[in-house]
This record gives sequence, structure tokens and C-alpha cells, in this order.
Amino acid sequence: MSCKKYPMMLSNLDDIPPLKFGNYKLVFDSELSDYSREVARIELRETEEVAKKAIWELRKALENEKNLVTPLHNDYWLIKFLRPCKFYPESARNLIKRYYEFKEKHSSIYDGLLPSKLTQLFLADIVKVIPNRDHKLRRVLVIEAGQAWNPKLVTPQDLLKMCIMLVEAAIQEPDTQINGTVIILDLEGFSVTQAKVITPNFIKILATWVQTDDVNPKAYPLADAALTSKIMNLVQQALNYKQLRKGANEATKTLNRGIAEFIVMAADAQPLEILLHLPLLCEDKNVPYVFLRSKQALGRACGVSRPIVAASVTVNEGSQLKSQIVSIQQEIERLLV
Repeated sequence: MSCKKYPMMLSNLDDIPPLKFGNYKLVFDSELSDYSREVARIELRETEEVAKKAIWELRKALENEKNLVTPLHNDYWLIKFLRPCKFYPESARNLIKRYYEFKEKHSSIYDGLLPSKLTQLFLADIVKVIPNRDHKLRRVLVIEAGQAWNPKLVTPQDLLKMCIMLVEAAIQEPDTQINGTVIILDLEGFSVTQAKVITPNFIKILATWVQTDDVNPKAYPLADAALTSKIMNLVQQALNYKQLRKGANEATKTLNRGIAEFIVMAADAQPLEILLHLPLLCEDKNVPYVFLRSKQALGRACGVSRPIVAASVTVNEGSQLKSQIVSIQQEIERLLV
């Protein structure tokens, strides 16, 4: 990454300017609701003491990144990256690096990317934010990419610019930082007219931008493809060695009995809240935990055809799996550093 300073987008504004969609104007929130404050405390470890310590450590970590120019003295900007990482500074630093790497690689998208420059595009009402949040206080973004979309008036890059602008605006809101966003892609009436302007390069850029957006930000830490493969392999072996318990209730029992080596959870569990007591219990018991993307894949690794939302690999001191378990535990713990 080159030592280049990129604009802070909307972080340096006291107030996020309203955006007009069709017949209504969206005003972004700047205050943290009581509901979100409690969610942050329970699910993200957010307290005044934890936040203060994490901000200080993240700032020190960024000072050592000589090729990365960031507004590191802006606490509000730092906390925007700490919240999705449950206030683990090293993970937040890595998230910031990925964020800037994308901006550097696709700098043409970000050039002049301001609400005032996209006014006419938003009036086309192809990309919009629903005025009210959903029941979990998440922002809902709707992309009308079917019959309503005329690529001659709104190009694929225009679509991407509007999406990026809206997400950048939404994540300035404390409630959205904590509760996340929902993206609805409406493809009704999608035809050759739209399909022929969707190039492989555009799909690649879009996939890179949304690669983790389908995962609830509360599903943290999330294993990458390499670690997922190792965990799945070990889960299959643990089943054969009778060191596996399947299901959220069974995983909870192993933690309470002190026999859990580590806990695996599915990031696509619906609703994810049925699992969110497990990370808290794991931290209390000092047991590593990790999320994988697919409950169906976890089910297959557990030897069943149905989805499994959680599993526990259990203790057996004489097991031949001990060295592999220790290795996985160490890899999981590095995600939380």
C-alpha cells in the first residue's frame, strides 16, 4: 500500500447531509439509542473503560503503520472500526487496512464521491434507504436492479457509487455501527438490457466490496476459508473420536461443565441472537470460539444432513487429536488479538 492520504468521506462532517430519494428525504441519526447502547454492552463488550483502552491501543498500532495515513487522532473515526471487531484493536487495525486497500485499488470510484455530486442519481430512486429502521434498528438499503433500472441513465459504476456512499453515510451513525445494515437486491424484471452491462470486472469489484456484508457483524470472529477448512476437518475427526457435541444447548452444557476445547458457531443462524450467549460464556470460561459462514456446511461436518448452528469440540486428555486442537485454538485466539 502506498503512503497516500485518502479523503475521510463523511467522518469529518459535524452532521451528515440529508439525502433525497424520490419523494422523501432521509435524515441520518447522530445519537446512540438506549437499545443500541445495551446491545453494545452485552454483545460487543463496549463499556467506557474498554472503549478508552481499545482506542488508545488502536491509535498506537496505527502509528506504527508508516504507509497508512489515517485520522488516528479522531476517536469517533477509530470507534467506527472497533465496534464491528468487538473492541479488539489488532482486528480493527486489520479491518482499517482492508478498507484502505479497497479504496486504493478502486480509487476512481471514490474520486469526488460526495452526496452533492450524486443528487441526480439518487433522484432516479434506484438505490435508496428505507426511512424507518427494522425491528433490530438496522438500516435497510434497497437496490432496484431489475425492470426499474435503466443502465443508460444509471451506469453500473453509478450504482456502486451510490451504494458505497449510502453505506459510508450509514456507518457514521452509532446505531448502525452496532446493529448493522440489511441490503435488499430487487431483481424483478431483470433482463438482457441489464445483464449485458454487468461486466466480469464489475462483478469482481462488487464481490470484493460486499464479501462480508452477508454476514451479521455480530458473528465475530469469522474464520476465513483456510481456517474454516481446518476446523471442518477437525470437527469430522472429533465426531469419530466421540469428542463432539452438536447444537447450541449441548455447546452451552459443555461450557458449563468445563469440558469444551473450543466452540464453533454458524454465522448464518437465524436469528443470530439464539447463539450470542455463547461468546459471552466462552469469554467467561476462557474458551476459544469462532464463527463459520454456513450452518449447512457445519451440519455436514457434524455427520448430519440438517443444518447445525453450533458445536463443541470436547476434552479428552488421551486423544490423538490434542495437537490439532491446540493448533486450532491458537489460530482462533489470533483472530481475537
